[in-house]
Amino acid sequence: MDQLLENHQLPKNQEEIYRNHWRTIQESVKIWRFKDVYHFPLFGNEDVFTIVKGVINKYSHGIKMNVAFGFILRDRTSEELKFFHPSNNSNMFPIPRLIMKPEDTKNLEDDLEKIDILEYVRAQRPSSNWTVEKIICVRLDIYKLTQ
Repeated sequence: MDQLLENHQLPKNQEEIYRNHWRTIQESVKIWRFKDVYHFPLFGNEDVFTIVKGVINKYSHGIKMNVAFGFILRDRTSEELKFFHPSNNSNMFPIPRLIMKPEDTKNLEDDLEKIDILEYVRAQRPSSNWTVEKIICVRLDIYKLTQ
């Protein structure tokens, strides 16, 4: 963790968020029978669709996918920082996107390009008193379809 903080030169005021929530932020995968959950940290130069496509390519059968982001919020009054967890309660799409063929992947890419991710994240804030400081991770929920 300390090496990571040094490599990415995180602002000092954000280090505590990263330390306290690293288990959620860090790259990880949980594999279950019908659903897999992937987490990837975002340090600013990652292309979200490249991450999404890399995960899609791991599956040889159809899947459904949804995307959620974790981010740091700043209270406008107190300057307090807090972490907003990515979860299935804050998914980007109202229902998971079906990925069965290459055209589905292309449609997902087009949709992700059209969506203003920062505006989507702003809509997740608990109130307008909180501003989005930084998007720091992405969660991908994969629902495996049976053949």
